[in-house]
Amino acid sequence: MRIVELIGRWASKISPRLFLAGAYIHNRKRIPNFKSPKDLSEIWISKVLTGDFNKIYYLADKYQVREYIEQKGLGRYLPALIGVYDSADSVDFEQMPPKYALKMNFGCGMNLICQDSNTFDKRAALEKLRLWFERKGKYSLVEEHYNLIEPKAICEEFIDDGNGGFPTDYKFMCINGKAFCVLVCSERSSGHVNKAMFNMEWDFLKEYDKSGEAHPFPKPANFDEMVAVVEKLAENIELVRVDLYSDGKKIWIGEITLTPAGCIFHKWTQKALDEMGRFYYQTKKNRNV
Repeated sequence: MRIVELIGRWASKISPRLFLAGAYIHNRKRIPNFKSPKDLSEIWISKVLTGDFNKIYYLADKYQVREYIEQKGLGRYLPALIGVYDSADSVDFEQMPPKYALKMNFGCGMNLICQDSNTFDKRAALEKLRLWFERKGKYSLVEEHYNLIEPKAICEEFIDDGNGGFPTDYKFMCINGKAFCVLVCSERSSGHVNKAMFNMEWDFLKEYDKSGEAHPFPKPANFDEMVAVVEKLAENIELVRVDLYSDGKKIWIGEITLTPAGCIFHKWTQKALDEMGRFYYQTKKNRNV
């Protein structure tokens, strides 16, 4: 592990404010103001530092959130649940269907996709699960809400685009219950993911993308339905990202993220963060009227 990463981990555990300020300065080239925040990153970080997200930690629990989704009357958008496991060794791979998705109920990047149970490396999968279960309580104060989640592995149906590939991922940035924009991640099966931002009128927000590599993506026929789903889920929540999957016809709820991109938003331009910051205060004022 690089020395910079070691210092970062130490700082995030000792002083989240210092760590997040350093990350902000590194990415934005300016000193943040967490007391009177203006851009979305500053605002989101200020909520982390006051512990706001710990109060709704269950939304980041990929198993427990299913109950919340059902209560919202949106259970029909959930992927079918195959199994829930309290330990790695309780996962019975022999009872799995030919295709499935196995993932931890907390954090990110802990997913196993099986597209053929006959060739799936079950031993390697078990080793990964054992390591992932050991992460309990090891998150820094920056993502403390993950430490409040009781670790489980959950198995869900394998969802695809109708042609065996991965469906398009729609990540909605929701501010004061309103979807402001969406990050669309497409072409995953090609090995090179195209990431593009759009507003709710489906205007291509090229100026929001730091890389400059994004290209337009056709508006899905069920986009209005997607917006209705995410705004129902984001109702009465100040800041949250809601992820959906869609093949253009069917919609699946992926997850709810409380601290997307560590609240730094590395791939978003300053223009994007400034505009979302203004939208936050505008909609917050409207809510308080």
